[in-house]
Amino acid sequence: MSSFRFKAATIDDRLETGTVDAKDRLHATQQLMDKGLYVVSLEAAGQGLLGKLQTPITMDGLSRVELAQILSDLGHLIQAGVELASALALLSQTEGKPRCRKFVHGLEQQVRSGVLLSDAFKALPNKVPPRIAALVRAGEVADRLGPLLIEISESERRMAKMLSDVTTALIYPCCIMVAMLAAIGVLVGVVVPTLETLFGDQIGRLPWQTQMLVAFSRSLRAHYLLSAASIIAIVLGAIGAWRTYHLRLLIEKGALAVPFLGSLVRSSETAQVASLMAMYAFAKIPLADAVSLTSQGVKLATSRAAFSEAVSRVREGAGLTQAMLKIPTLTDRMVALVTIGDSTGRLNELLGEASRDAERQLSIAVSRFLALLTPLMTITFGVLAGFVLYAVMKAILSVNDFAMGR
Repeated sequence: MSSFRFKAATIDDRLETGTVDAKDRLHATQQLMDKGLYVVSLEAAGQGLLGKLQTPITMDGLSRVELAQILSDLGHLIQAGVELASALALLSQTEGKPRCRKFVHGLEQQVRSGVLLSDAFKALPNKVPPRIAALVRAGEVADRLGPLLIEISESERRMAKMLSDVTTALIYPCCIMVAMLAAIGVLVGVVVPTLETLFGDQIGRLPWQTQMLVAFSRSLRAHYLLSAASIIAIVLGAIGAWRTYHLRLLIEKGALAVPFLGSLVRSSETAQVASLMAMYAFAKIPLADAVSLTSQGVKLATSRAAFSEAVSRVREGAGLTQAMLKIPTLTDRMVALVTIGDSTGRLNELLGEASRDAERQLSIAVSRFLALLTPLMTITFGVLAGFVLYAVMKAILSVNDFAMGR
Protein backbone atom coordinates (compact mmCIF):
# COMPACT_ATOMS: atom_id res chain seq x y z
CA MET A 1 0.00 0.00 0.00
CA SER A 2 1.16 3.53 -0.80
CA SER A 3 0.15 6.85 0.68
CA PHE A 4 -1.14 9.65 -1.58
CA ARG A 5 -1.68 13.32 -0.80
CA PHE A 6 -4.87 14.66 -2.33
CA LYS A 7 -6.65 17.94 -2.92
CA ALA A 8 -10.32 17.46 -3.78
CA ALA A 9 -13.47 19.51 -4.15
CA THR A 10 -16.80 18.61 -2.58
CA ILE A 11 -20.16 18.92 -4.32
CA ASP A 12 -20.68 22.33 -2.68
CA ASP A 13 -17.26 23.64 -3.88
CA ARG A 14 -15.37 23.25 -0.61
CA LEU A 15 -11.73 22.26 -0.96
CA GLU A 16 -10.45 19.34 1.13
CA THR A 17 -6.89 18.08 1.53
CA GLY A 18 -5.42 15.04 3.21
CA THR A 19 -3.88 11.62 2.56
CA VAL A 20 -5.32 8.32 1.44
CA ASP A 21 -3.76 4.84 1.47
CA ALA A 22 -4.20 2.81 -1.71
CA LYS A 23 -2.33 0.29 -3.85
CA ASP A 24 -2.06 2.74 -6.77
CA ARG A 25 -3.29 6.13 -8.06
CA LEU A 26 -6.36 4.61 -9.72
CA HIS A 27 -7.44 2.92 -6.49
CA ALA A 28 -6.85 6.16 -4.56
CA THR A 29 -8.93 8.14 -7.06
CA GLN A 30 -11.74 5.60 -6.83
CA GLN A 31 -11.76 5.79 -3.02
CA LEU A 32 -12.10 9.57 -3.13
CA MET A 33 -14.85 9.43 -5.77
CA ASP A 34 -16.74 6.93 -3.63
CA LYS A 35 -16.69 9.55 -0.86
CA GLY A 36 -18.20 12.14 -3.19
CA LEU A 37 -14.96 14.05 -3.72
CA TYR A 38 -13.81 15.48 -7.06
CA VAL A 39 -10.02 15.04 -7.31
CA VAL A 40 -8.11 18.23 -8.12
CA SER A 41 -4.60 16.86 -7.56
CA LEU A 42 -3.21 13.54 -6.37
CA GLU A 43 0.46 12.79 -5.75
CA ALA A 44 2.50 10.22 -3.87
CA ALA A 45 3.38 11.21 -0.32
CA GLY A 46 7.03 11.78 0.52
CA GLN A 47 9.13 8.61 0.39
CA GLY A 48 12.08 9.87 2.37
CA LEU A 49 15.66 10.13 1.09
CA LEU A 50 16.27 6.38 0.79
CA GLY A 51 13.07 5.83 -1.18
CA LYS A 52 13.90 8.64 -3.57
CA LEU A 53 17.42 7.30 -4.14
CA GLN A 54 15.98 3.88 -4.92
CA THR A 55 13.50 5.27 -7.44
CA PRO A 56 14.75 4.58 -10.99
CA ILE A 57 15.41 7.57 -13.23
CA THR A 58 13.10 7.49 -16.28
CA MET A 59 12.25 9.71 -19.21
CA ASP A 60 8.51 8.99 -19.22
CA GLY A 61 7.45 12.61 -18.74
CA LEU A 62 5.81 14.20 -21.76
CA SER A 63 6.75 17.59 -23.09
CA ARG A 64 4.06 20.20 -23.66
CA VAL A 65 4.36 19.73 -27.44
CA GLU A 66 4.04 15.93 -27.21
CA LEU A 67 0.97 16.18 -25.00
CA ALA A 68 -0.57 18.76 -27.35
CA GLN A 69 -0.04 16.42 -30.32
CA ILE A 70 -1.68 13.49 -28.50
CA LEU A 71 -4.68 15.63 -27.51
CA SER A 72 -5.04 16.97 -31.05
CA ASP A 73 -4.92 13.51 -32.66
CA LEU A 74 -7.34 12.11 -30.10
CA GLY A 75 -9.72 15.03 -30.58
CA HIS A 76 -9.78 14.59 -34.36
CA LEU A 77 -10.46 10.86 -34.03
CA ILE A 78 -13.32 11.44 -31.58
CA GLN A 79 -14.77 14.15 -33.84
CA ALA A 80 -14.68 11.65 -36.70
CA GLY A 81 -16.91 9.32 -34.68
CA VAL A 82 -14.28 6.85 -33.44
CA GLU A 83 -15.07 5.43 -30.00
CA LEU A 84 -12.69 6.66 -27.27
CA ALA A 85 -11.03 3.33 -26.41
CA SER A 86 -10.59 2.48 -30.10
CA ALA A 87 -9.12 5.92 -30.76
CA LEU A 88 -6.61 5.43 -27.95
CA ALA A 89 -5.73 1.95 -29.26
CA LEU A 90 -5.08 3.41 -32.71
CA LEU A 91 -2.94 6.20 -31.28
CA SER A 92 -0.87 3.76 -29.19
CA GLN A 93 0.09 2.00 -32.43
CA THR A 94 0.88 5.13 -34.44
CA GLU A 95 2.71 7.34 -31.92
CA GLY A 96 6.42 7.49 -32.75
CA LYS A 97 8.18 7.99 -29.41
CA PRO A 98 8.14 5.11 -26.88
CA ARG A 99 7.11 7.35 -23.97
CA CYS A 100 4.17 8.70 -26.00
CA ARG A 101 3.04 5.16 -26.88
CA LYS A 102 3.38 4.13 -23.24
CA PHE A 103 1.34 7.13 -22.10
CA VAL A 104 -1.47 6.52 -24.62
CA HIS A 105 -1.50 2.79 -23.86
CA GLY A 106 -1.89 3.62 -20.17
CA LEU A 107 -4.85 5.86 -20.98
CA GLU A 108 -6.38 3.08 -23.07
CA GLN A 109 -6.09 0.56 -20.23
CA GLN A 110 -7.74 2.97 -17.80
CA VAL A 111 -10.59 3.80 -20.20
CA ARG A 112 -11.25 0.12 -20.99
CA SER A 113 -11.53 -0.55 -17.25
CA GLY A 114 -14.44 1.91 -17.09
CA VAL A 115 -12.60 5.07 -15.99
CA LEU A 116 -13.40 8.44 -17.53
CA LEU A 117 -10.65 10.01 -19.64
CA SER A 118 -10.28 12.92 -17.20
CA ASP A 119 -9.76 10.48 -14.32
CA ALA A 120 -7.38 8.40 -16.46
CA PHE A 121 -5.12 11.46 -16.79
CA LYS A 122 -4.93 11.71 -13.01
CA ALA A 123 -4.36 7.98 -12.47
CA LEU A 124 -1.24 7.81 -14.63
CA PRO A 125 2.14 8.61 -13.05
CA ASN A 126 3.00 11.17 -15.75
CA LYS A 127 2.73 14.77 -14.60
CA VAL A 128 -0.23 16.01 -16.62
CA PRO A 129 -1.29 19.48 -15.42
CA PRO A 130 -4.49 19.32 -13.31
CA ARG A 131 -6.06 22.08 -15.44
CA ILE A 132 -5.99 19.78 -18.48
CA ALA A 133 -7.80 17.03 -16.58
CA ALA A 134 -10.36 19.63 -15.43
CA LEU A 135 -10.87 20.82 -19.01
CA VAL A 136 -11.27 17.25 -20.24
CA ARG A 137 -13.87 16.68 -17.50
CA ALA A 138 -15.70 19.79 -18.75
CA GLY A 139 -15.72 18.38 -22.28
CA GLU A 140 -17.10 15.06 -21.01
CA VAL A 141 -19.88 16.79 -19.09
CA ALA A 142 -20.85 18.98 -22.06
CA ASP A 143 -20.49 16.08 -24.56
CA ARG A 144 -18.00 18.13 -26.59
CA LEU A 145 -14.87 16.16 -25.84
CA GLY A 146 -13.47 16.06 -29.39
CA PRO A 147 -13.63 19.79 -30.18
CA LEU A 148 -12.41 20.71 -26.70
CA LEU A 149 -9.38 18.40 -26.96
CA ILE A 150 -8.42 20.14 -30.20
CA GLU A 151 -8.89 23.55 -28.56
CA ILE A 152 -6.71 22.51 -25.58
CA SER A 153 -4.00 21.26 -27.93
CA GLU A 154 -3.92 24.57 -29.80
CA SER A 155 -3.61 26.48 -26.53
CA GLU A 156 -0.78 24.20 -25.37
CA ARG A 157 1.05 24.65 -28.67
CA ARG A 158 0.84 28.43 -28.44
CA MET A 159 2.20 28.35 -24.90
CA ALA A 160 4.95 25.89 -25.90
CA LYS A 161 6.02 28.20 -28.72
CA MET A 162 6.19 31.16 -26.36
CA LEU A 163 8.28 29.19 -23.84
CA SER A 164 10.56 28.01 -26.64
CA ASP A 165 11.07 31.59 -27.82
CA VAL A 166 11.90 32.68 -24.27
CA THR A 167 14.41 29.83 -23.84
CA THR A 168 16.08 30.65 -27.14
CA ALA A 169 16.27 34.35 -26.29
CA LEU A 170 17.86 33.57 -22.89
CA ILE A 171 20.78 31.65 -24.41
CA TYR A 172 22.77 34.77 -25.32
CA PRO A 173 22.34 36.55 -21.95
CA CYS A 174 23.31 33.34 -20.14
CA CYS A 175 26.47 33.01 -22.26
CA ILE A 176 27.36 36.63 -21.46
CA MET A 177 26.82 36.02 -17.75
CA VAL A 178 28.98 32.87 -17.69
CA ALA A 179 31.78 34.52 -19.67
CA MET A 180 31.84 37.65 -17.52
CA LEU A 181 31.69 35.72 -14.24
CA ALA A 182 34.58 33.54 -15.44
CA ALA A 183 36.62 36.61 -16.40
CA ILE A 184 35.94 38.34 -13.08
CA GLY A 185 36.72 35.08 -11.24
CA VAL A 186 40.12 34.85 -12.95
CA LEU A 187 40.91 38.47 -12.16
CA VAL A 188 39.86 38.19 -8.51
CA GLY A 189 41.23 34.68 -7.91
CA VAL A 190 44.47 34.85 -9.92
CA VAL A 191 45.46 38.42 -10.80
CA VAL A 192 44.71 39.97 -7.40
CA PRO A 193 46.71 37.36 -5.39
CA THR A 194 49.61 38.04 -7.78
CA LEU A 195 49.34 41.74 -6.98
CA GLU A 196 49.46 40.95 -3.26
CA THR A 197 52.65 38.95 -3.80
CA LEU A 198 54.26 41.74 -5.81
CA PHE A 199 53.42 44.59 -3.47
CA GLY A 200 53.66 42.75 -0.15
CA ASP A 201 53.26 45.14 2.76
CA GLN A 202 52.83 48.09 0.40
CA ILE A 203 49.17 47.23 -0.24
CA GLY A 204 48.11 50.06 2.06
CA ARG A 205 49.78 52.59 -0.24
CA LEU A 206 47.86 51.45 -3.35
CA PRO A 207 44.84 53.42 -4.70
CA TRP A 208 41.59 52.90 -2.82
CA GLN A 209 40.08 51.03 -5.76
CA THR A 210 42.85 48.44 -5.61
CA GLN A 211 42.63 48.18 -1.82
CA MET A 212 38.88 47.54 -2.08
CA LEU A 213 39.47 44.84 -4.71
CA VAL A 214 42.17 43.18 -2.62
CA ALA A 215 39.97 43.23 0.50
CA PHE A 216 37.08 41.67 -1.44
CA SER A 217 39.37 38.99 -2.90
CA ARG A 218 40.81 38.15 0.52
CA SER A 219 37.37 37.95 2.09
CA LEU A 220 36.06 35.72 -0.68
CA ARG A 221 39.03 33.35 -0.49
CA ALA A 222 38.98 33.22 3.30
CA HIS A 223 35.25 32.63 3.64
CA TYR A 224 34.33 30.79 0.45
CA LEU A 225 32.60 27.99 2.40
CA LEU A 226 30.58 30.53 4.38
CA SER A 227 29.70 32.38 1.15
CA ALA A 228 28.54 29.16 -0.50
CA ALA A 229 26.52 28.22 2.59
CA SER A 230 24.93 31.69 2.63
CA ILE A 231 23.90 31.40 -1.01
CA ILE A 232 22.40 27.95 -0.40
CA ALA A 233 20.58 29.25 2.69
CA ILE A 234 19.13 32.17 0.71
CA VAL A 235 17.94 29.84 -2.07
CA LEU A 236 16.39 27.37 0.37
CA GLY A 237 14.80 30.23 2.31
CA ALA A 238 13.29 31.63 -0.89
CA ILE A 239 11.90 28.18 -1.79
CA GLY A 240 10.49 27.76 1.71
CA ALA A 241 8.90 31.21 1.60
CA TRP A 242 7.33 30.43 -1.78
CA ARG A 243 5.84 27.22 -0.41
CA THR A 244 4.42 28.99 2.66
CA TYR A 245 0.98 30.30 1.77
CA HIS A 246 1.02 33.61 3.66
CA LEU A 247 4.60 34.44 2.69
CA ARG A 248 3.80 33.57 -0.93
CA LEU A 249 0.87 36.00 -0.84
CA LEU A 250 3.22 38.74 0.37
CA ILE A 251 5.78 37.95 -2.35
CA GLU A 252 3.10 37.99 -5.06
CA LYS A 253 1.64 41.28 -3.82
CA GLY A 254 5.11 42.79 -3.81
CA ALA A 255 5.75 41.57 -7.37
CA LEU A 256 2.40 42.97 -8.55
CA ALA A 257 3.33 46.38 -7.08
CA VAL A 258 6.57 46.62 -9.14
CA PRO A 259 5.68 48.50 -12.37
CA PHE A 260 7.25 46.35 -15.10
CA LEU A 261 7.28 43.04 -13.20
CA GLY A 262 3.66 43.51 -12.12
CA SER A 263 2.59 43.98 -15.74
CA LEU A 264 4.42 40.80 -16.74
CA VAL A 265 2.84 38.78 -13.91
CA ARG A 266 -0.66 40.10 -14.70
CA SER A 267 -0.26 39.32 -18.40
CA SER A 268 0.85 35.76 -17.63
CA GLU A 269 -1.99 35.11 -15.17
CA THR A 270 -4.59 36.75 -17.41
CA ALA A 271 -3.52 34.58 -20.35
CA GLN A 272 -4.02 31.47 -18.20
CA VAL A 273 -7.38 32.59 -16.78
CA ALA A 274 -8.75 33.81 -20.12
CA SER A 275 -7.70 30.60 -21.88
CA LEU A 276 -9.37 28.42 -19.25
CA MET A 277 -12.59 30.44 -19.17
CA ALA A 278 -12.77 30.56 -22.96
CA MET A 279 -12.54 26.78 -23.17
CA TYR A 280 -15.11 26.31 -20.40
CA ALA A 281 -17.43 28.67 -22.30
CA PHE A 282 -16.71 26.67 -25.48
CA ALA A 283 -17.75 23.52 -23.60
CA LYS A 284 -20.95 25.32 -22.47
CA ILE A 285 -20.19 24.83 -18.77
CA PRO A 286 -22.48 26.91 -16.47
CA LEU A 287 -20.90 30.19 -15.40
CA ALA A 288 -20.59 29.39 -11.68
CA ASP A 289 -19.00 26.01 -12.43
CA ALA A 290 -16.66 27.62 -14.97
CA VAL A 291 -15.44 30.16 -12.42
CA SER A 292 -14.99 27.41 -9.83
CA LEU A 293 -13.00 25.22 -12.23
CA THR A 294 -10.90 28.20 -13.32
CA SER A 295 -9.91 28.82 -9.70
CA GLN A 296 -8.34 25.34 -9.66
CA GLY A 297 -6.21 26.05 -12.74
CA VAL A 298 -4.67 29.43 -11.85
CA LYS A 299 -0.99 29.71 -10.90
CA LEU A 300 -0.90 32.41 -8.22
CA ALA A 301 -2.11 32.04 -4.63
CA THR A 302 -3.47 35.59 -4.86
CA SER A 303 -5.66 34.54 -7.79
CA ARG A 304 -6.95 31.45 -5.99
CA ALA A 305 -7.95 33.49 -2.95
CA ALA A 306 -9.72 36.10 -5.12
CA PHE A 307 -11.44 33.45 -7.24
CA SER A 308 -12.81 31.73 -4.14
CA GLU A 309 -14.67 34.96 -3.33
CA ALA A 310 -15.68 35.35 -6.99
CA VAL A 311 -17.29 31.89 -6.99
CA SER A 312 -19.40 32.87 -3.98
CA ARG A 313 -20.50 36.13 -5.62
CA VAL A 314 -21.48 34.38 -8.87
CA ARG A 315 -23.49 31.75 -6.98
CA GLU A 316 -25.27 34.59 -5.18
CA GLY A 317 -26.41 35.96 -8.55
CA ALA A 318 -23.69 38.49 -9.39
CA GLY A 319 -22.56 38.87 -12.99
CA LEU A 320 -19.13 37.82 -14.18
CA THR A 321 -18.01 41.46 -14.40
CA GLN A 322 -18.73 42.11 -10.71
CA ALA A 323 -16.89 38.92 -9.79
CA MET A 324 -13.83 39.78 -11.89
CA LEU A 325 -13.46 43.38 -10.69
CA LYS A 326 -11.92 42.32 -7.36
CA ILE A 327 -9.32 39.95 -8.83
CA PRO A 328 -6.05 41.97 -8.71
CA THR A 329 -4.07 39.64 -10.98
CA LEU A 330 -6.16 40.31 -14.10
CA THR A 331 -5.43 43.07 -16.63
CA ASP A 332 -7.84 45.94 -17.24
CA ARG A 333 -8.31 44.74 -20.82
CA MET A 334 -9.57 41.36 -19.63
CA VAL A 335 -12.08 42.98 -17.29
CA ALA A 336 -13.21 45.37 -20.06
CA LEU A 337 -13.84 42.54 -22.53
CA VAL A 338 -15.75 40.55 -19.90
CA THR A 339 -17.85 43.66 -19.14
CA ILE A 340 -18.73 44.07 -22.82
CA GLY A 341 -19.52 40.38 -23.20
CA ASP A 342 -21.63 40.36 -20.04
CA SER A 343 -23.63 43.38 -21.27
CA THR A 344 -24.14 42.25 -24.88
CA GLY A 345 -24.75 38.55 -24.32
CA ARG A 346 -21.64 37.68 -26.36
CA LEU A 347 -19.59 36.49 -23.40
CA ASN A 348 -18.41 33.29 -25.10
CA GLU A 349 -16.98 35.15 -28.11
CA LEU A 350 -15.35 37.89 -26.06
CA LEU A 351 -13.78 35.40 -23.64
CA GLY A 352 -12.04 33.90 -26.66
CA GLU A 353 -10.96 37.40 -27.72
CA ALA A 354 -9.72 38.06 -24.16
CA SER A 355 -7.68 34.85 -24.30
CA ARG A 356 -6.02 35.79 -27.59
CA ASP A 357 -5.47 39.39 -26.46
CA ALA A 358 -3.89 38.23 -23.16
CA GLU A 359 -1.54 35.90 -25.01
CA ARG A 360 -0.51 38.74 -27.35
CA GLN A 361 0.11 41.05 -24.39
CA LEU A 362 2.14 38.36 -22.63
CA SER A 363 4.23 37.80 -25.76
CA ILE A 364 4.89 41.55 -26.06
CA ALA A 365 5.77 41.86 -22.35
CA VAL A 366 8.17 38.89 -22.51
CA SER A 367 9.80 40.25 -25.70
CA ARG A 368 10.35 43.64 -24.06
CA PHE A 369 11.75 42.03 -20.93
CA LEU A 370 14.22 39.95 -22.94
CA ALA A 371 15.13 42.94 -25.11
CA LEU A 372 16.04 44.87 -21.94
CA LEU A 373 17.75 41.94 -20.21
CA THR A 374 20.67 41.50 -22.62
CA PRO A 375 21.93 45.11 -22.64
CA LEU A 376 21.27 45.42 -18.91
CA MET A 377 23.39 42.34 -18.16
CA THR A 378 26.08 43.49 -20.59
CA ILE A 379 26.28 46.93 -18.95
CA THR A 380 26.25 45.49 -15.40
CA PHE A 381 29.00 42.97 -15.97
CA GLY A 382 30.91 45.44 -18.14
CA VAL A 383 30.97 47.92 -15.25
CA LEU A 384 32.14 45.22 -12.82
CA ALA A 385 34.87 43.98 -15.16
CA GLY A 386 35.88 47.56 -15.94
CA PHE A 387 36.23 48.37 -12.24
CA VAL A 388 38.40 45.29 -11.67
CA LEU A 389 40.64 46.11 -14.65
CA TYR A 390 40.85 49.76 -13.61
CA ALA A 391 41.87 48.80 -10.08
CA VAL A 392 44.54 46.42 -11.39
CA MET A 393 45.92 49.00 -13.85
CA LYS A 394 46.02 51.69 -11.14
CA ALA A 395 48.10 49.34 -9.00
CA ILE A 396 50.52 48.65 -11.86
CA LEU A 397 50.88 52.34 -12.67
CA SER A 398 51.62 53.02 -8.98
CA VAL A 399 54.90 51.14 -9.30
CA ASN A 400 56.58 54.30 -10.63
CA ASP A 401 55.38 56.25 -7.59
CA PHE A 402 56.85 53.61 -5.28
CA ALA A 403 60.14 53.67 -7.16
CA MET A 404 60.38 57.47 -6.83
CA GLY A 405 59.52 57.25 -3.12
CA ARG A 406 56.22 59.07 -3.32
